[in-house]
Amino acid sequence: MAPILRSLYDSPGRLIHADLHGWNVNVYRGRLTVLDFDDVLGGQPVPDIAITFGYYRGHADYPAWLEAYEEGYRAFGEWPATDRSVVEALMIARRLICTNYVLKLPGDWTESLAEREKLFEKYLE
Repeated sequence: MAPILRSLYDSPGRLIHADLHGWNVNVYRGRLTVLDFDDVLGGQPVPDIAITFGYYRGHADYPAWLEAYEEGYRAFGEWPATDRSVVEALMIARRLICTNYVLKLPGDWTESLAEREKLFEKYLE
């Protein structure tokens, strides 16, 4: 994973959302708006894209969604996620980080961990 992370810093950082998903997008006065500023920070665009992709990876319309996301992104700038294997590795890393967070919370997380195990199996297919 270290070579992947090092390669990301070949491009300049920028302001990223770092947690963009459907629950953070709202319609205001007929326009889509992004809300939820707790994760907004300076960073690299490829991990930001991987986080967003990770939320939708299991959906049936995932391929069409990817295409639409990339098309929308390109309307505002160059597409930085040219290596799909890097994006996949970063999606897995994000899921591992989230799983580690869950393990630190009090309570019985057996059911949640079983669901996460299925997600990891899908990533590794």
